[in-house]
Amino acid sequence: MIRMLDLQIIGKCNLRCNFCCGAPKNIQERPLGDVQKVIDKLKAINVERIVITGGEPLIYQDIDKLIKYIYDCGIEIYLSTNAYFLDKHFETIIKYVSCIGIPLDGSNNFICSAMTRKEDQLNVTISAINKIKSTNPKIKVKIGTVVSKINIDDLQNIKNILCNNDYIPDVWRLYEFSPLGDGKINREQFEIETKDFIEATNKLKEGKCPILISTLTNEDSNDAYIFIHPNMNIILLTNDEYVKVGNASEMSVDELEDLFQNQLTTLKHQENNRKWLKKE
Repeated sequence: MIRMLDLQIIGKCNLRCNFCCGAPKNIQERPLGDVQKVIDKLKAINVERIVITGGEPLIYQDIDKLIKYIYDCGIEIYLSTNAYFLDKHFETIIKYVSCIGIPLDGSNNFICSAMTRKEDQLNVTISAINKIKSTNPKIKVKIGTVVSKINIDDLQNIKNILCNNDYIPDVWRLYEFSPLGDGKINREQFEIETKDFIEATNKLKEGKCPILISTLTNEDSNDAYIFIHPNMNIILLTNDEYVKVGNASEMSVDELEDLFQNQLTTLKHQENNRKWLKKE
């Protein structure tokens, strides 16, 4: 079983998506030295993969140094980014990152804007796919789409864009809108029924498609992820609530090991949810 966790290195973001369920924006991030000490502990308990996310991780001040440090520790890196700062950090990413997740919630500027992304997210995402794949095709590219009442009828159009692009992403991950974080106060704007999400995403799997299509319902998310917040608090998602179970800076290696031993079911669910990350 793979030991993996989501390192939400920063809460701040250049976007203000009304469905965001990432790290709270008001949590102060830790300096690089503190984070490196946590990485050392994670290496000691044989964590194999770290998902660097946020917020927007590429605005963390020492993100290039952090990525290289994790890589040098022998830990595989999956980076989740909105790609607006990809060019600034491209040389680091292309060397040390195994997988990159980038969002796309609409097939045109109007729907991207209605989803409260920036209206140019489509162009940013497509440009990122092409730059990454043309430079290092071994990097796995995952496109993530939050499915809501705003874009549920646009999914086939998104599929057509991705399947007919010059460079094809490896995975298209579709998420049921989740009423967590900012989504909790904006659920009326986005929320759909799970049965509608399943029906819409199943239709996308019909016919030939060069992209692996993967889906995640809200039920799938519970008890399936281990998060570390920017302040190094360790967070679990259970019963649609985020619960603190410790602080990685304050815990010893043995205490972290015990925590992981007590979360074997969570690790199993997490590995199943992210089986698309497996190397071929």
